[in-house]
Amino acid sequence: MRPAVAALGMESIVLAARRKMSASRRRVPAGSAGSRDLRGAVVGLIGWGANARAFAALLVRARARVLVYSEHAAETDIVAAGASPASLSEALAADVVSLHRGLTPRTRHFLGAAELAKLRPGTVLINVARGALVDPDALLARLRQGDIFACLDTYDEEPLRVSHPLRKLRNVFLTSHIAGGSPEMRAAAAEEVIRKVTAHLEGGTVGSVSAQRLRTMT
Repeated sequence: MRPAVAALGMESIVLAARRKMSASRRRVPAGSAGSRDLRGAVVGLIGWGANARAFAALLVRARARVLVYSEHAAETDIVAAGASPASLSEALAADVVSLHRGLTPRTRHFLGAAELAKLRPGTVLINVARGALVDPDALLARLRQGDIFACLDTYDEEPLRVSHPLRKLRNVFLTSHIAGGSPEMRAAAAEEVIRKVTAHLEGGTVGSVSAQRLRTMT
């Protein structure tokens, strides 16, 4: 799933660039939030799971400056990936803000009106993690201001109803929760299940998600 999610994140930035050019009828400056050339752009990642690390690797190769907000990741791990540890406010002030936190009772709707207000005009907000990380009413209100762009693959309400107001906004790109839905991902997932079942039946060790890992997927 990691490469597919990271690829959709990069595609989201390009899509936002095209919409910006269409809206402004001028060329997007190189290095800005949606430019094809990400050199010098600042990207804030909120969360540091496997998908975030895969996305960061692509961004670093594109010579973007990557800021990472995580409550649990070791700073040395972030730095080793070519990124920089940051506060939540610093990550939200980036040109591109991408969500990668796990969804828990504590992180549900953690991005509310106060946090969304910190997004600067022109910011691209990407959510390929969990829709419920963002307060839906606050998100709609912020997007209706028309000065930021959102690329959303997950929603607080799924499936997103046909009459949902998000569908009427020109500064929003919507995909139907397909970030991890590539044929390669499905094949890899099936192979992993078979491998683990076989290992279990043969008395081998099967990797599992620990209770500690579940608590720190944010």
